[in-house]
Amino acid sequence: MANKSIVNLEAFSQRAIRKAVREKALQSPGFLYPSAIGVLACASIAVMELSPVLLSVAAVSLGIGSLTMLWQLVFRREAISRDYLNQMHKSMTTRRHQMLKELSDRMTELSFFEGIEQLEHLQKKFANFVGMLNQALSPEEITYGRYLGIAEQVYLSSLDNLDQAAGSLTSIRTIDPQHIKNRIKKIHEDGIVTDTESIEQESLNQRQELYNKQLERVAILVAQNEQAMTRLDFTAAAIAEMKTQSGQASMDMESAMAELQTLIEKAPNYNRKA
Repeated sequence: MANKSIVNLEAFSQRAIRKAVREKALQSPGFLYPSAIGVLACASIAVMELSPVLLSVAAVSLGIGSLTMLWQLVFRREAISRDYLNQMHKSMTTRRHQMLKELSDRMTELSFFEGIEQLEHLQKKFANFVGMLNQALSPEEITYGRYLGIAEQVYLSSLDNLDQAAGSLTSIRTIDPQHIKNRIKKIHEDGIVTDTESIEQESLNQRQELYNKQLERVAILVAQNEQAMTRLDFTAAAIAEMKTQSGQASMDMESAMAELQTLIEKAPNYNRKA
């Protein structure tokens, strides 16, 4: 199954938030319509005789558009930023809940108990992270939204890993290693390997190699998730420090969140290697 993350790594960066504010300001009716009227008035002045009326219309319209833009960028910046972050969180939360149900059912069907256990740990650690974040910051703060967003990306990335692991296990569920072992043993039972048996053994070895390769892939994906959970623990500890310190603790928190984001960036794309 393809990777299901729906939010890119830059979505919660300060640069992305500033871009969202600019786009919202540019799309504001209070900027668009007066600016359009002002531009048309200027164009009319360019092709016609200078008219005091057109000049006034252009000046007033462009002035209104500029003031609206300034209002959006300065006085409504935080409100627009919060709306943007809330929209991202809502989208990620919906996707996460859907993936949790699908993953739980798939892993149970596959008897992928290691994955089921890891999924439970992921849920607990993310809940602990959110709890610590709620104690340290107000949900109304932009910093709160940024930190929560990055942690949600780590969570979704871990769910993606479990989804890929389940896919690997599904692909080899019809391969029976014991059957392969028994057939190879039988081929060599009399000490003579015929041409037909040699062909069969080669096919059996290929199946065994595929089986081992997919199990190794599952192990790597599970190990990546363990690394992610460790970073969530360290980040939760950094959040706890925010309650008692201000300057250095905030720097430590930024560093911890940067490590979480780097963790996702360095994760190999196993979909392309499958």
